[in-house]
Amino acid sequence: MSNTSESDVKHILNFVENNDVQFLSSHLELKKSALGGIGVFATQDIEAEHILLRVPKSSIFTAENSTIANALVDAEIDGMLALSIAFIYEVSVFKEKSHWFEYLRTIKWVDNEGQLYLPPSYYEDAKRKQYLRGTTLDTMYNGLSPQSEVENGFSIACDLAVKISSEYHLEIPKIFATENLDDKQIWRNLLEFVSVGYSISSRCFEIDRYHQYGLVIIADLFNHHVTSPDVHFESVFDVCDKCGEVGECGHIIAEEKLTAIEELQKKPEKIGIFDHKQLDNFTRQLENNQELSDDELLENPNETFIEDRVIQGIIPDECVDIRLVNNVKKGEEIFNSYGELSNSLLLARYGFVVENNPCDVVNMADAVIQYSRKASADLKARIDWWKDMGHEFYFVWYESKRSEEEEEDEEEDEEEDEEEPENGDSRDGKNSQDAPYDGENIQDDGQKEDFDKPSKWLDEMFIDNQGKLTPLMLAFVKLLSFNKFEWEKFYTEDPNELWDRVKCLELNSSALLSNKKTRKILEDIVAFKAKWIIPKDADSNIKILLSSENFILDQVRSK
Repeated sequence: MSNTSESDVKHILNFVENNDVQFLSSHLELKKSALGGIGVFATQDIEAEHILLRVPKSSIFTAENSTIANALVDAEIDGMLALSIAFIYEVSVFKEKSHWFEYLRTIKWVDNEGQLYLPPSYYEDAKRKQYLRGTTLDTMYNGLSPQSEVENGFSIACDLAVKISSEYHLEIPKIFATENLDDKQIWRNLLEFVSVGYSISSRCFEIDRYHQYGLVIIADLFNHHVTSPDVHFESVFDVCDKCGEVGECGHIIAEEKLTAIEELQKKPEKIGIFDHKQLDNFTRQLENNQELSDDELLENPNETFIEDRVIQGIIPDECVDIRLVNNVKKGEEIFNSYGELSNSLLLARYGFVVENNPCDVVNMADAVIQYSRKASADLKARIDWWKDMGHEFYFVWYESKRSEEEEEDEEEDEEEDEEEPENGDSRDGKNSQDAPYDGENIQDDGQKEDFDKPSKWLDEMFIDNQGKLTPLMLAFVKLLSFNKFEWEKFYTEDPNELWDRVKCLELNSSALLSNKKTRKILEDIVAFKAKWIIPKDADSNIKILLSSENFILDQVRSK
């Protein structure tokens, strides 16, 4: 949720008016949201597929568009670090002189009481951290530990600021002025740097190969809805990574020309001498193709835009769009989605949580460890086997099975599509992105729906919001339920035989609960997961997060 205030709206709209941004102001308004900060609301009924916002990439704040772009390129700094450094220079050094200041001033990293917006890993109140110890945020994502890459980034930024001051004669931003400061003061500067990065990463989007990440005015004000987002963010991602051009550009022509020269030089027996005329013809052909591509970019037969302020000369593929995907009624708030994220990840990345979040999970790794320590020697042998090789072997088998099922489904879909008329793509080749960029702090997606190969045997030990275990945790419980005879029959060190046997570990949630052995093992594991006591003095985010974990565990206990 944005931390933009109502007093900032006039600055946002001024920037929109002065920077060729197309915003459907005849049908939309920016006002205070019940969820916090500013939201985007419909003032009239709007049908799906309309473009609500179109922002030229030249009007998006990115490191490449910033005042210190050259210094960042020379220092080979990119990504979120480059965006954070560029932001700090615009708001603290260039200020009102900056082209971006009217927009960037609306992005806050300090609240009304002067407190920094910080991720849980940098909470200053030790009590807040203690309340979250042992939660999924802590045990699954290590979300309470300071991150070395952030602190390394701060060090790089401080060194760059000294270099920029020397070469460009610019003042060093106060946040990077660490010379002659004691450790406590440097830590305060680091926390402010973390706060800036946290605020930016919670609002920015992935733009394309050239710009990488950027802050998109108004797009960053659509609040998050976990199940029913109304809009998609769309951008042409595949552009020249050197200049940002869509289609053929000078860099691509130069590369193709160089390739052509190399190819011609490899074939002297056919040409006799180097054929400059042939090469010139090839070059003209490439340039003609570029002109044709530019003309095609201006054509947009499928455009659906109901704003009376349409700016001539704007090339759609050189912009990003917010496109409506649901019909909305007058007075309704319009939502984006930041992704199917658990509350642990929402808090770590964006600073808020959602009540009744269907994407929530509870990590059971700590309970499994405690259960393993108290297990019998026979069970410990099985646990060791699972830890050493079983979980990876089962993962490979499970993925293979799932891939085959997906291929079969795709073939069926293709057969159905062949029977239906083609309607074309209304998005003009743009890639759809549901959410602001999620930052570089935590890379996991919460539910692990793709079951990325676990680096550790405990990575897949969690339960989802419906009280269901992951496939690998189900297999683990099934393994422990074997009697001695079943275990001896199953166990083998021969990979070929194991491949045939491992499928017997597959188990669904219904079968687990209906079998007394597997149910008892699950109950024993869950018993090591104590119910959270909700502290009265905890903030609402912590209370919701703890209550959600209790709800999930209660579902398992009550079945």
